[in-house]
Amino acid sequence: MRRIFFKDEMKAAILSGNKTATTRDHQKALGEWEACTGSYYHAKPFAVINITENDLNTWAHSLEHWKDEGFDSLEDMHRFAYETGLNRYARAPELYYHVFAVVKHLMETA
Repeated sequence: MRRIFFKDEMKAAILSGNKTATTRDHQKALGEWEACTGSYYHAKPFAVINITENDLNTWAHSLEHWKDEGFDSLEDMHRFAYETGLNRYARAPELYYHVFAVVKHLMETA
């Protein structure tokens, strides 16, 4: 199964039902993905998600949808972006906004 990686904070938001979208600098295909944390070689799957939309968008659009991105406030999203280096998205010419639903939760491996 295809894999998509999330940071631990986003994993928690997904598992609690608070994150239903993700912004990426490249487009992910529609359909089911194994949501993982960790590295490429030591992936730790925690859920299967189904991407239902993958629209070309902007960083401003992502900021407007901070709640769907799994944050308690716009300020929390800004803080997370700067702490993790995602603030580079503010300068990206193209971003993709992916809406998804959790299909099932998985037990972590490894």
